[in-house]
Amino acid sequence: MFVEVLTAGLFVLLWDIYQYDLLLFALNAIFMSLLIIVFVYDIRHMIIPDELVIWLTTMSVVLVGYVVLFGEQPSSYIYEHILAGILATGFFASFWFFSQGRWMGLGDAKLAFPLCMMLGLSGGFSAVVLSFWIGAVVSVTLMVLQYVLRAGKTHLPFLHSALRMKSEVPFAPFLVLGFLSVYLFHVDILAYINFVSF
Repeated sequence: MFVEVLTAGLFVLLWDIYQYDLLLFALNAIFMSLLIIVFVYDIRHMIIPDELVIWLTTMSVVLVGYVVLFGEQPSSYIYEHILAGILATGFFASFWFFSQGRWMGLGDAKLAFPLCMMLGLSGGFSAVVLSFWIGAVVSVTLMVLQYVLRAGKTHLPFLHSALRMKSEVPFAPFLVLGFLSVYLFHVDILAYINFVSF
């Protein structure tokens, strides 16, 4: 039920944004559908299938290319967005490499490429920062909820085990939420930082 409501809500938001271009709406709808699958799959199985990442990467290339070919963006737009994907992947891959997979899964690094490629440098930065913020808030909230419910004995049904400070938590859902915050709602962390600094 939750997945169906989430999908419907995303499609409504996409229609509100892209109703002027049915093909662009359809391409975005496919991309979002794949994201929802990744979101749910990682929560349930703690893994992101490579096939889904490949499809997301393909769709991100198509969408960025579409914006350049039929929009008003220059060809340099493509290079900036590819660079954003590479930098994000490198950032998460370094976490995976230096921690030997304890801090971050390699699947998260792979997923970061299509998501940040869609957003560009500034948007990709915002999505990455937001994903960590959202992850921290959700994880702490779940730990508090477990404590209140005395979940040391009976953990929450949607978690594999009782959540603790060193527990493994699927990160892809937070990446997806960070991406959606920027892509659909234009959250800009850099603009916020500049505003606060002045």
